[in-house]
Amino acid sequence: MPDEEKLLEEVITMRVKGETEGLAEKEHLLAEIKGLHESNPMMGLRGRPLSIVMPEIVEMQVRAICEAAADCTKRGIIVKPEIMIPLTATIGETGMDQPRLERIAATVREEKKVKLRLQVLVR
Repeated sequence: MPDEEKLLEEVITMRVKGETEGLAEKEHLLAEIKGLHESNPMMGLRGRPLSIVMPEIVEMQVRAICEAAADCTKRGIIVKPEIMIPLTATIGETGMDQPRLERIAATVREEKKVKLRLQVLVR
């Protein structure tokens, strides 16, 4: 995410100068950043709750792990990728995430033409 203060300065500068090109996108992004602000980050949106609100973050991370593991496998390096789902309360919650993560791993296996086993852990 961009720095909130820097983005706010850009938006204000664009408004003062009367620049409209790209302003709406920056204002929208600024609103999204402000919407994610937490007064106490330790109690806030992170771990599995974050993956529910923004599943694309976890999907991107899992894909990156699988692609790196596949590349290592192709070079003859033995890897055993493990995905930890933090702040998971029950095994049932993992069961909700695991099929999606396995689909990502299957896609990478097919694209890279390698055997790849993905282990999902609960912590």
